[in-house]
This record gives sequence, structure tokens and C-alpha cells, in this order.
Amino acid sequence: MLPRRLWLRLSLLMLAAIGPLLALLVMSAIADGRRVLDTARDQALQLARLAAEQQDDMVQEASGLLRVLARVPEVRLLSGAECDDFLSAVISDHVRVNGLAVAGVDGVIACSTNPAAKGMSVADRGYFQEALASQPAAAAVMSAMTTSRITGKPAVFFASALERSPSSDVPLGVIIAGLDLDWFARLSNRTTGVAEQLAQLLDSRDGGLLAQAPDTSRQVGRRFSDHPVIAAFRAAPTGGSV
Repeated sequence: MLPRRLWLRLSLLMLAAIGPLLALLVMSAIADGRRVLDTARDQALQLARLAAEQQDDMVQEASGLLRVLARVPEVRLLSGAECDDFLSAVISDHVRVNGLAVAGVDGVIACSTNPAAKGMSVADRGYFQEALASQPAAAAVMSAMTTSRITGKPAVFFASALERSPSSDVPLGVIIAGLDLDWFARLSNRTTGVAEQLAQLLDSRDGGLLAQAPDTSRQVGRRFSDHPVIAAFRAAPTGGSV
């Protein structure tokens, strides 16, 4: 057997030999971890910017479309079949709008691209009331996350008052557009390519979860108004990362 002192010296020599390798491995692992975090941050920012651009385009499209439709005679007359056919023809050219409807001043839907919506009332909806009280040529009203009475799913609506008749200060009604929220899942699936990644689209006004990809937990429609991420959204309106 080797003397105890020799064992100690050999052990020290082995440590001296493998020490730099261990240090290199630790430093490499730390560097890899930082690269993973940097990549994740870059991907998140890229997705956020793409989503913001898409959402802005959708908002501009919906607002502009409603301002134009509010002046169209077929819409302002609130006539059933004629109005239905016109709206159906219009929506075929606007894939990011998944529904159009026109409601009278009483809030009852007179015509719609979805026959099931006709006769329903939106008089209690905040976006309808706000649009009805808005000034002529005012910007369209965007709702908070709302549960659709047709599908039972979370939805976001735009609403704009119809052009007033020359003899009245009261609008003839309100035209409403429902937005397609599935675009976010399609965008997320196309850009991430990471199976373990979860992407969510939340409304910073009330923390409403508008879309999620993948939606395995079925949390879309819940509100997280007090979540720290929502507070961070509100504190950084120009964007950023957390």
C-alpha cells in the first residue's frame, strides 16, 4: 500500500489536474444557461413585437371598416335580408374580423353575418352604450374582454355609431365588429418552435387572458388583474421585458 502522505499528494495532483477542467465545465454551463435565457428573451420580444404589429393592424382595420360602414345606406336602414347580404359580402374580404352586426338604438340586433345573433340584445353591453353616446365620426369603441352570447367564448368587439340622419341628433344605431382572437395562437405557433413554451395574450386594462398557445389549461377568459406581469405592462406602455 502507498503511504498516506503519498495518497494525499496524488489526490492533490489529481485535483490540480482536473480543477481547470471542472472550472471550464462550470463556466461553460453558466454560459450555456445565459445563452438559453438570452435566446428566450429575444424570442419573447420578437413575438411581442409581431403580435403588437398584428394587433395594431387589426385595430386599424376594424376601426376604418366600421367608420365606412356606418355611412352605407344598406346598413343605416337596418333592413334585414339586404343588410345581411351586404355585411356577409364585406366580411369575406376581412379575414381578421369574424363577425359584423348592426343594432338599433334599443340594442336589438337587426342584421348580422351570423343568423343566430339576430334578435339578441346588446343594450347592456358597455361598448354598445359608449358607441351610442359617442360623437359623429368619433373613433370606434373597443370593448374589454367579453363573453360572446353566440359562442360562449371570450371575444373583443369594436362598435361605432351609425351616421345620424339630418333631422336628428340621435344615431340610428350601432355597427359592431367581432375580432378574431385565434390569430395569436397561429402567430405563436409559427414563430416559437419550442414545445415547452407558453405564449399568452393579455389585456393590460383588466388582465383578461384573450388567447393562449397552447391552450392546454383552458384558462382563456380568466382575468388576472392583480398579477405582477399586468402591473409591469401598465408601467411600461412602450414595451419591454420582465
